[in-house]
Amino acid sequence: MLNFRKAHNPVSRPAVPHLFALTALLVCLLIIYWPGFRGDWYLDDFGNIHENPNVHLESLNVSEITKSFYGMNRPYTRINRPLSYLSLAVNYYFGATNPLGYHIVNFLIHCATTVVLFFLILNMLRLPVLQGKYQKMA
Repeated sequence: MLNFRKAHNPVSRPAVPHLFALTALLVCLLIIYWPGFRGDWYLDDFGNIHENPNVHLESLNVSEITKSFYGMNRPYTRINRPLSYLSLAVNYYFGATNPLGYHIVNFLIHCATTVVLFFLILNMLRLPVLQGKYQKMA
C-alpha cells in the first residue's frame, strides 16, 4: 500500500512565531516612516531628481533606461549608482515630481531589507557552530 502522507521535515518550523515577529517589525517600520509620507524634497533631491535629465524618463525603452544608469554624468562616460538612479527614473516616469511615490518605494525597499535581514539573522542563530547557544532564541 502506498503512503501519501508528507514526510516529517525536522528543519521546518511553525511559521506563526516568525509571522508575528515580521509583522511587528513591519508595523514598527510603518510607524517610523508614517510622518515621512507627507514629506517634501530635501538636500540632494533637487539635484538628483528635479535637475537631472538622466532620470526624466519619457518612455520605458532600453535607451531611456540605460541613460538613467549614468546618474548626473552628462557625457555618459561613467556608470554611477545604476540601481539607485534606475529607481529614481522609474519613479519619475510614473509620478514625475510627486514625492509620495518616492517615499512609498523607499518604504518598500526598507521593508524588503528588513525581511531579508530578519531571515539572515534567524538562520545565523541556527548555524551548527552556535547550536545550543542561541537556537532557542531563533
